[in-house]
Amino acid sequence: MFNYYYYKACYKWESINPIKGRMTRFIYFWYGIGSTAIFVLSLLINYMLFQKTSFLLAYLLSSVFLFYATVKRLQDINQSGLKAFLMFIPLVKQLFFLYLLFPRGTDGDNAYGADPLSYLKSKPMRGLK
Repeated sequence: MFNYYYYKACYKWESINPIKGRMTRFIYFWYGIGSTAIFVLSLLINYMLFQKTSFLLAYLLSSVFLFYATVKRLQDINQSGLKAFLMFIPLVKQLFFLYLLFPRGTDGDNAYGADPLSYLKSKPMRGLK
């Protein structure tokens, strides 16, 4: 009986866990654009409200937004998500983001989940044979 509830609790955690899974290069690129937008907007809002800019606050907000995406992208290339903590170091964040845009994800399933492109590979596009 206990094992059943433990299994159900673990299953629920896996379904809502934001760090579980893999992410393609294209989606990761758009997360980077969103992170930049958050950085600029938080600088502007902070300046309008307090008449000064807080670079640290804006940087942390944008880094937290991109952190989860970076973990999933690292898992897509079959590396540990712990390297995502590099996103909180200034200048390293930008270089690390560029580094993660270029390598292809591992083909097929890996230790972190199914290939996010497997659905596209299995279904041909309409009009193409």
